[in-house]
Amino acid sequence: MKSIVTKKGGNMKFHKFLNVILIVLVILILTACVTTIKTDHIPEVTGKSQIIVIYFTASNCSHCIKWEENNKGFFASDESKFIAFHTIRREYYEEPVNKAALPDHLQWVLEQTKITYAPTFIVIVDRNILLQTYKWDKEVLPLIKELVSLKKVALKKANE
Repeated sequence: MKSIVTKKGGNMKFHKFLNVILIVLVILILTACVTTIKTDHIPEVTGKSQIIVIYFTASNCSHCIKWEENNKGFFASDESKFIAFHTIRREYYEEPVNKAALPDHLQWVLEQTKITYAPTFIVIVDRNILLQTYKWDKEVLPLIKELVSLKKVALKKANE
């Protein structure tokens, strides 16, 4: 095994090695801050189930502004008719989320999660947090479609 520190250029190689370690640590820390919280268990969805999406945004969040511009059509979609969508906006994404900003019936969410970035989407079914992420297209929208499909099946069975 070759030593990291050698006589010729040893300091330079060692500093490069430390820089690589530092970069890896920063990436790991950032990844931990934006890790998706989700459950592999989807609770039974009935016709009476309440599907809720909470969207945490900020006025100074460029990703949030882009998402809002690109996803206006969602609110006219069939899926949107089966969910309760709540937008929680703060001035700066660096600010902590104020519990009072949430409707009374959703304040419990902040006791179970930590909002550290914007945008953040939380998907809830009957007081079960299923997902917390910033990935709308890859995670939130597919889950919403699955939940709405399950709810439609339950409603159809209830009406038979």
